[in-house]
Amino acid sequence: MQRRATRAALERVAGTPAIPAGVSFEGEHPMKTHAQPAEQPETNPAAPRLPSHHLGALFDLEERTLTNLDFRRVLHTARHVQLVLMSIPPGEQLGEEVHEVDQFFRFEEGTGTIVVNGAAREVYDGMAAVIPAGVRHNVINGGKTPLKLYTLYAPPQHADGLVQRTRADAQAAEARGNGSTTTVV
Repeated sequence: MQRRATRAALERVAGTPAIPAGVSFEGEHPMKTHAQPAEQPETNPAAPRLPSHHLGALFDLEERTLTNLDFRRVLHTARHVQLVLMSIPPGEQLGEEVHEVDQFFRFEEGTGTIVVNGAAREVYDGMAAVIPAGVRHNVINGGKTPLKLYTLYAPPQHADGLVQRTRADAQAAEARGNGSTTTVV
């Protein structure tokens, strides 16, 4: 696999092993060379607030996305962005929705359709989409295998650590008002 070869090449050039998958950066980041920005107000009051020492995480995103079996799994939440893994089973969909936040999709496996403001486009491995806040969208798996993707919300949209095994679980949580700040249409 090309990505594995690249990682090994980087390790040889750097002279040190790569940081193990799943490692969180705690405390001072070793490559930090600039001053921290001034404290900014929280833009999404429903988003969890993280400790100021939490600087990020490092993992094999492709592997985590491809092995994810959950409809929605929040993998990492930072102050201004959130990384969520998704697996949409064949014949199912995300569900048409509108967010008050920006969203990025990256499709890793399977085929499907993304519908943005009524316009449909085919998606497959390697495709990406950026959905601005306020834009109606849906992702539909029309293939024969799960549609594997990850999405970034800016700012965070879901509770940190959220796991929803199925779309029905996600719909039930949203009906109770504790799934996200999504408007389902």
